[in-house]
Amino acid sequence: MEQLVDTRPSTLTAPERAAVYDWLAGIFAREMSPQAIETYRGNDGRTFLNQMASHPPLVPLTDHIHRITAGRESPESLSMELSVRFASLFLGAGGKRSAPPYESVYSNDSNLLYQKQTAQTQAALSAFGLSVSDLFPEPPDHISVQLAFMAHLARRAGQAASSRHLQEEYEVQRVFLATRLLSWIEKFLDHCVNADPDGFYTTAAVSMVTFVKDDAAHL
Repeated sequence: MEQLVDTRPSTLTAPERAAVYDWLAGIFAREMSPQAIETYRGNDGRTFLNQMASHPPLVPLTDHIHRITAGRESPESLSMELSVRFASLFLGAGGKRSAPPYESVYSNDSNLLYQKQTAQTQAALSAFGLSVSDLFPEPPDHISVQLAFMAHLARRAGQAASSRHLQEEYEVQRVFLATRLLSWIEKFLDHCVNADPDGFYTTAAVSMVTFVKDDAAHL
């Protein structure tokens, strides 16, 4: 097997990139549970956050999690507070002061769901034999689905058997980032900032956008 040398400026390995994308996907997929908060408060959770904080774009998010989980508030109470913000921003409870997590909303004058971007993201998934799980009843152009797909592509790149194959895998990622995530996540961030400027999910959106842009620049 040909020895591979990854000449990208990024210091992240394929598994590290996949782990970051998976983590970010999870944050925007569902509310933070009391169990997750308990985990962040424990040694394993702290170790995980410190690992994520070794990637500079993620420091605002890891610091925010450290801060909100360091108090005496019960996991159930904190989870409820975050769930209210999640519903307001991402589930439509905030009305005009919301931040819909779907590409279609930001890429069409109609601001409606299930537009061509939904079908385009599904086509990208289908090309790799993937589909959105029945356990996640959201359209394919949901931010979490697109981030999770990038995690899948990062893992594939880590299994490349030749330099040529590796570059082909990177090209798939470059195209997906350019045509999908990078086309709308800054607009999504703007909505988060307008609706909840100092909130947890706005901080998460800041770190997500910074990481994705940095990752794209290093591909």
